[in-house]
Amino acid sequence: MELEELQKHWHKFGQDDPLWAILTIPEMKGQNWDKDAFFQRGVEEINDILEQIHALDVEVTYGRALDFGCGVGRLTQALAAHFTEAHGVDIAPSMIEAARHFNAFGEKCSYYVNSKNDLSLFPDKHFDFIYSVIVLQHMHPRYSTRYILEFLRVLKPGGLLVFQLPSDLKQPPPQAPVAKRSYLRPLRQIYHRLSQIGQPAPPPQPFAPRMEMHGIPKDEILALLNQNQAMVLDVAADGWGGPPWNSYTYFVTKSE
Repeated sequence: MELEELQKHWHKFGQDDPLWAILTIPEMKGQNWDKDAFFQRGVEEINDILEQIHALDVEVTYGRALDFGCGVGRLTQALAAHFTEAHGVDIAPSMIEAARHFNAFGEKCSYYVNSKNDLSLFPDKHFDFIYSVIVLQHMHPRYSTRYILEFLRVLKPGGLLVFQLPSDLKQPPPQAPVAKRSYLRPLRQIYHRLSQIGQPAPPPQPFAPRMEMHGIPKDEILALLNQNQAMVLDVAADGWGGPPWNSYTYFVTKSE
């Protein structure tokens, strides 16, 4: 899916059911999320991730933080409770509109629509902390790898980058059975098309957004980071990719 199409799908998610699109718990579909419970999940997640960082004996500078793929600001606001500034970026205008509506931290939280395959809206060495989960997995690897390099560009020396990405499927998908050749099928298709001549066009179907899932093997991510002067502090298995995937959270810093 190209970025323009990706934006279209996530803009629609943001219009229809934004909280469920971010945390896709089945019973919460249909605008069943309680707003306070939803944002409390973000508070707990950031508290947990900061505890993991402290357990690595890593010093965090609580200056400027970036939440990449911020959605409605669930994690941006949680970051604002710890950092001087929290900036949220998302591809979907509807999500950013909702994030600004929900914002309880005033000017401490800033939100941006970004439909580019880079983070050129920010200068080099700009952020002390960058966080992104359940985001990169929804875009093609040609984009997620580009954004990872952009994370390193906008991260300050000594800053901390934490991002999540599935690696591989736990079991390969079953192969589809080979379809038997049918000589009747083309004749049926021709008959169907002829029968539609002069008939009114069927009504257009409503646009149904979809979520794609992509992974990049862990070894490839580690090689990408090492080739770009990044220091990997830890790689932790997580459940963000869902049951079919092996997924990991990467804790990264850079020296320059």
